[in-house]
Amino acid sequence: MSETHDVVTPTIDALEALPWTTCHRLQSGDARVRGGYMRGNETGTPDIIVSIYGRTLYLEAKSKDGKLKPAQRRFAERAIRNGCLYATIRSVSEALGIARKILAKGRP
Repeated sequence: MSETHDVVTPTIDALEALPWTTCHRLQSGDARVRGGYMRGNETGTPDIIVSIYGRTLYLEAKSKDGKLKPAQRRFAERAIRNGCLYATIRSVSEALGIARKILAKGRP
């Protein structure tokens, strides 16, 4: 298991326990399947999509020293430009802190 994978699943579990929050794991790029390849989401798509009070938050999990790749940076810029929230996380507690700040503001 990768360091980022070790963060993604527990983050989804923790966020799903919060009120008014729904999460999904996103897969990007190609995956080998029987008979060929299957295309996931576009390259650069973050690891987790979260809806809090209907607001869209994208979370990209990175290792301690990990940096966003160019395609991930482009996705983040486009998401923010379109009114979504975007964050890079390195731990479950970091993701929970972001979600709790959104929850504290209340419904839009």
